[in-house]
Amino acid sequence: MEIILKNINQSLKFANKITKSIKPGVVVGFIGELGTGKTTIIKQIAKNLGVEENVTSPTFVIYKKYRTKLICDLVHIDAYRMTNNSDIVIKEIIENKDKNIVLIEWADRVKMPKKSIYINIQYDENNKNMRKINYENIN
Repeated sequence: MEIILKNINQSLKFANKITKSIKPGVVVGFIGELGTGKTTIIKQIAKNLGVEENVTSPTFVIYKKYRTKLICDLVHIDAYRMTNNSDIVIKEIIENKDKNIVLIEWADRVKMPKKSIYINIQYDENNKNMRKINYENIN
């Protein structure tokens, strides 16, 4: 499915919709250029899941884990700067996904599980302030 987001408020509403499909064991892969809003949407999802900490992109540490109001943790992964060593850690997190909710930025750089949710965010070619989102496997 494809939608156009015209502003940040629509991005946050989209994140609210996504949150309804997220439960322990779910892996959501975000794909898109720098600055398209991947982290913004992830922050809103985390907020919706009851994360009280300030959620920031784990670009240099590869992943961060947050406590949710559910019976699991939220693991936020940024695969942009992955190395062979970090690939092993990410693989382990994904293999143990049933204990967590896993949100992965730059998911096109990681081997994703078969039943993942994919969210592709692109700049709208007619207006760089708007975003075009394609997503699949969201109920």
